Amino acid sequence: MKFYHSTVKRQNGFTLVEALVAIVILLIGVLGPLALAVRGITDGMYARNQIVANFLAVQGLEEVINTRDSALLVGRDPLDAASERVSALGVSSKIIVSGLEFTRSATIITDLSRVDEALVEMTVSWHDKAALPERTLVLSERIYAE
Repeated sequence: MKFYHSTVKRQNGFTLVEALVAIVILLIGVLGPLALAVRGITDGMYARNQIVANFLAVQGLEEVINTRDSALLVGRDPLDAASERVSALGVSSKIIVSGLEFTRSATIITDLSRVDEALVEMTVSWHDKAALPERTLVLSERIYAE
């Protein structure tokens, strides 16, 4: 009895091409969600900084409005008192929140169409990262002498 051996070799394992294709598919499956997570964290940090800037601007506006209201109660000119408060807030003041430096500046414009009216603007600026441009938030409020 004669036995014939097949000349076809059995394949054990994967070829190099199959392994590389599997690795590429795995990397795409892992890096896609990872990139989305990084983007989500970055956007969350920007939103947090924008909320902080908004709070700082509103706080400055409320200080000016409070000064105006206090001046009304004691009989002083409210717009002059508001102008003094804007000057006291300074041309630009630096405020550090969570290790990030915000710069707040205030301006008041009194020569509007009405004599008893003024426009107060609070500008808050900050840098998220050194490579990104400066971010700026401006809030304005019209105040009246009455």
